[in-house]
Amino acid sequence: MIDLLHPVMPFITEELNATLFPGSERVINSAWPKADTSLIDAKIEAAFNQAFAVVESVRGVRGRYNVSPATKLKAVVSVDDAATEANVKDCQAIIT
Repeated sequence: MIDLLHPVMPFITEELNATLFPGSERVINSAWPKADTSLIDAKIEAAFNQAFAVVESVRGVRGRYNVSPATKLKAVVSVDDAATEANVKDCQAIIT
């Protein structure tokens, strides 16, 4: 966690590291943490990308017609297949 906070709060993380782990190397010299690729779920990634495309499309239309982000819109999403429809429905909470 200290490694992730270091770019934002370098002085605080260096102090915490020296206090919590005396004698350890400085945070600035440590390697950046590596992601565990086994935790990546391709289905969730695909579903999120499709939901993001819906949001991006609606924002594009808003921009094109100068519609305020505060204005509530009703939009219809049309998809080609059942899998995409399921993905968009699963992500409906983050789309609205």
